[in-house]
Amino acid sequence: MFARFRGASVLPSKPSLSFLFDAYISSGGQIAAGKMKALAVTSPERLQVLPNVPTFKKRLPKE
Repeated sequence: MFARFRGASVLPSKPSLSFLFDAYISSGGQIAAGKMKALAVTSPERLQVLPNVPTFKKRLPKE
């Protein structure tokens, strides 16, 4: 599924997304409600608001 948008992301009412890159400020409520699962963060360090979510560097296998 691909949706063009400007500004904050727009999620469908019945999400069928299997993967999404998004800012925490847009998806934080969905993650907190258990409607989305954060797999990793793209920042160099873990986020304080998501202490159990690893960074991509830690999540991805090493070459």
